[in-house]
Amino acid sequence: MSRVWISAGGTGGHIYPAIAIYDALKKEGFQVTYIGGDQESMEKSICHEKNINFHATNNLKWLGWLKSWLWLCHLMCSIIDLVKLSRHEKPDFILIMGGYPCVSSGLVAILTGTPLYLHEQNSVMGLTNRFMYRFVKKGFCAYKNLLDAYPKLIYVGNPSSITPVTKPRVLGDQKLKILSFGGSGGARQLNQLMQTLIETHALKDFEIWHIIGDYDDHMLKLNGEGIKIERYNDNIQEAYQWADLAITRSGAMTLTELTLAGLPALLLPFPFATHDHQKKNAAYYVSKGAAWMCEDSSDGIVKQVKSIQKSPKKYNEMALSMYDMIPEISSDKKIVSILLKTKAV
Repeated sequence: MSRVWISAGGTGGHIYPAIAIYDALKKEGFQVTYIGGDQESMEKSICHEKNINFHATNNLKWLGWLKSWLWLCHLMCSIIDLVKLSRHEKPDFILIMGGYPCVSSGLVAILTGTPLYLHEQNSVMGLTNRFMYRFVKKGFCAYKNLLDAYPKLIYVGNPSSITPVTKPRVLGDQKLKILSFGGSGGARQLNQLMQTLIETHALKDFEIWHIIGDYDDHMLKLNGEGIKIERYNDNIQEAYQWADLAITRSGAMTLTELTLAGLPALLLPFPFATHDHQKKNAAYYVSKGAAWMCEDSSDGIVKQVKSIQKSPKKYNEMALSMYDMIPEISSDKKIVSILLKTKAV
């Protein structure tokens, strides 16, 4: 039976696509090991909940030049640990998905001669993937704009567990239902904006479902008629089905899920994202006519939301554009199919 390693860590944008591919490979009969950060990492917690075969290594988060010696020590320990595991498990190939744990996983693939693959979720290649690209046999990406600069990549989209909708959304005369959230961990600035909008009744004509994430538990007291505030949601598909419009950041996995849900969005890119990739992600969706982009301001949000409510035709065009972006074949199935063909060669 074939053995595969999948490595990803740090954020849900790396972790959840890795889990989708993990599940798809398992269905094809592969033995799969998820290589992630230490016992306190986000990926360790998620994998434990999902009963995923997880091997903890070091997070390898960059500590700055003054502590570069400590980072190198962590890296060496992680490589030694994974070389030992490699001798035991003998993986047929290693797939890295981004994040610090992929540094040691990628280097072990190089040292042991194990075929290396990567998947890039964003419209800008991440630092780890960019470094490892020269060593990969083949790679996958979620945005076509990367293909020219990285010819070994194949466009497949982003893997996700969200079930695609079967028809585009249509907005009539009903009150607009707004789902707002900041990604896998929440977003403090977005929480503050939504708190202001709720407390000033600026969105009183709309229904609101807001997910706060890791921050601002005090917002839970704002629950009331037409307003639902919760910390987490383990069934995000239910929230997508309820909503007419999402107000959110523009991380890669958030956009993938919105696409599969056919849900138009008002995007507020995180301004400090690496290489400004969230703004570039958002710009891609705006260019496709599937989303609006807005600055982080309560006035800007109110103006856009009211404009959408007043123009169902404009909304329906956006909804159709988002629906048209749903891939015919799921990304995880494409990746597994290519990996199977490559392995057979």
